[in-house]
Amino acid sequence: MNLRKNLRLLASREKAAHEPSTARTAARVRLGLACLATLGVALGLFETSAAWSWQQWTLALATGSALAASLLRPLAPPPSADLPHGLGHPLSVTAAAWILFRLAAHTGAPAILIPAGAVAWLAATRPPATAILCLLAATGAETALTLSGHQAGGALAAQLLAYGAVAGAATVLRRKGSAPRASAETPPTEATAPGSPHAPLLSALNAQAHAEPEATNQRPLAEELAETLKLQLELLRQSFELTTVAVLLPDSLGRVLRLHCAASTRTDLVPGPFPIGTGITGAFLGPQNEVALAPAGAQPAALPYYPQKAETGAILALRIPDAENNTLRILCVDRRDPSPWKETERQALRLAADKLCRDLGLGLRIEQMNRERSAVQQVCVGLK
Repeated sequence: MNLRKNLRLLASREKAAHEPSTARTAARVRLGLACLATLGVALGLFETSAAWSWQQWTLALATGSALAASLLRPLAPPPSADLPHGLGHPLSVTAAAWILFRLAAHTGAPAILIPAGAVAWLAATRPPATAILCLLAATGAETALTLSGHQAGGALAAQLLAYGAVAGAATVLRRKGSAPRASAETPPTEATAPGSPHAPLLSALNAQAHAEPEATNQRPLAEELAETLKLQLELLRQSFELTTVAVLLPDSLGRVLRLHCAASTRTDLVPGPFPIGTGITGAFLGPQNEVALAPAGAQPAALPYYPQKAETGAILALRIPDAENNTLRILCVDRRDPSPWKETERQALRLAADKLCRDLGLGLRIEQMNRERSAVQQVCVGLK
């Protein structure tokens, strides 16, 4: 029996030695086809309002045929999801979703459900790095379509905010679903049976024993929320060609502001703290909810996280709503262009501020859950 098992193991190893090169070649082909399809979306080849030439028809048909062949493989995660070989399949799904979305965008149907479903699938099943790369590719294609006049800037901003909300919700649900599955795999013991007199105490101790793995699962959840926030700010910065998008939050006493998160082309941002009322934050000491400066010029300390007399073209700062605690939270953006802010840009940034309000509230609730879990752990340790 041992000899037979060794022969089988040797045969499987010899077979596996020839498979990696073929699998990697197929992965490279899928990745190339997916990149080609994404480029076709960015160039507007799948816009129903465009007049296609024979070159565009040839590229579209070749890309569609190759993409269909790439999508014949199952939607389950591949055995090896390392980058870049594991990027071909999810990027192919992303490109296919955006192709269908652009083809159906002019029909009046709720076509945005197609890319939203792809975003939810990426966030729920793919590794974070893979999902972020696919979303950045789709964002680049949407931005190219906006710059070429195929869609309005306001529509782009609304779509990006919707995709960010879907990705955040799918990530939270993914993290929440991992803990019940882990606890369900633990079989009940005789001592924890309902009729046992020690069942209540042992149940409490069992919960304490599983508290530490659950806490380790919560740490990545907080990190995922932080990465989602950074990604949203970067999407806003690239969509409106901004220099910096920053979120300023107060400390626990509400006396100073700190740079909580930012996306910027600059590398000299100052994290703080800044006394409340410094620079443009002083405009929010009253009931003001929005402040715009265009042109801004080299006003000293207008943006507290910039060095003194930093050159800026236009500045827009918005109060992030906080109905529960009524604390000062600010979303601040600036750009080199000194022209006045358009109403569509202002409306998109107002929506972004509302979205940030919900994300920050979710982060606070997660911190509160972690504190309550820690208190329960201490009680269980005392009972033990």
